[in-house]
Amino acid sequence: SIANDLEAAPLDNNWCIAKYQNEWFRGYIITPIENGRFKIFFMDYGTTAIIDAKDVRKMEDEDVWEVPPLAIPMVLAGG
Repeated sequence: SIANDLEAAPLDNNWCIAKYQNEWFRGYIITPIENGRFKIFFMDYGTTAIIDAKDVRKMEDEDVWEVPPLAIPMVLAGG
C-alpha cells in the first residue's frame, strides 16, 4: 500500500503535501511509481509530477484543507 511505501510519513489517505521545485504544495497521490516515487496531482495548479517518496508528507494541519482547490477543471467545447 502507499502508506507502507512512504518512509517520511505514512498517509491515511492519498491527500498529501509534496515538494516540487524546492516548494511544498498540496497534492493527491494518483499512484505509486517504481523506485519509491509517486505520481502526484497538485490540486492548486491542475498539474501532475513524479515525486520521490522522501518529498511527500501527510499534512497534519487541517486548516490547509479548508481552502478549496485553486485549479478550476475545464473542458473545451467540441473536443
